[in-house]
Amino acid sequence: MRLNKLILLFLLAIVSQISHASSLNETFMPKTRPIMIKAITQEVINITPGRSVKIIFPWVLDKSDSSLPYYARLSSDNIFQMEEKEGQNSILLYTKAIAKNLQGEYTELSVSSHGYHFTFTIIADFNYKRHYSNIVLKLSDAEKMRLLEDEKQRFTESLKNERKEMMKEIDSRAEILALKKVGELSKGSNSSTNIKEETIKEFDNGDELVLYINKISQYGSFSILSVEIENRSSVKPIYLEDIKLLNTIEGGTNKLIHTASDLPPKLQVRQTFEAVVVTKEPIPDASMSLQLTTDRGSAEVTW
Repeated sequence: MRLNKLILLFLLAIVSQISHASSLNETFMPKTRPIMIKAITQEVINITPGRSVKIIFPWVLDKSDSSLPYYARLSSDNIFQMEEKEGQNSILLYTKAIAKNLQGEYTELSVSSHGYHFTFTIIADFNYKRHYSNIVLKLSDAEKMRLLEDEKQRFTESLKNERKEMMKEIDSRAEILALKKVGELSKGSNSSTNIKEETIKEFDNGDELVLYINKISQYGSFSILSVEIENRSSVKPIYLEDIKLLNTIEGGTNKLIHTASDLPPKLQVRQTFEAVVVTKEPIPDASMSLQLTTDRGSAEVTW
């Protein structure tokens, strides 16, 4: 009978130890506390000395992001320590010591990231029930969409700036190549052929547009057509839209010769402009036409 009592007491002791261990496990089991992010997020975070708290963000904390700078700072680091690593999305906090006199000591952690501002009061607290090992910062669906739109806008602006810089570089290279080509052409011989052909286009209100071809100059592989365009109107400007150089080949078909010109967008009243039409294709001496299109009609010179 006495043996049975001893066995019973032994079993009760084991059950008590298991229960105590289970209770300790529940007390010290890491816990997670979610916090919804606002434009300005303010919270109190309790840290049990000897344990740590990890604040987890929904994005990487990037100090190199110049558009939305990130920084984190403790107002005092005498008692609390902060750790962070580039490329991570979390900040680790803990106390430097475990002394009993730390109870109630506090500091502030200020964080700015992705346009949001966080202020956390960090308190040393030996009450295990108020300690959360993980603080998970969460975005609402509306904030996620706003953040995505902001990222999209910044990405679009970045692409625009990159394209602008690329076009500047292309223009610079093109200018250098053009100057080099001019230098090469200046070393070679040149010849010219007089055309001296003119046409006068009369509009319904009596205004006139004069298109005159002076000559064709040959510089190496380039042909340059010297053209004068005159607006004889005393009332209205003429808007110039396009100029084409055509070669009439066998069968009456017009072949377009690829050209570039310094055609202005418009001619003011009584204005004459001396333009050039340049091509790398040969210009025949005959069966040619130059067509000028304006907002009020077109004019054509043939030779």
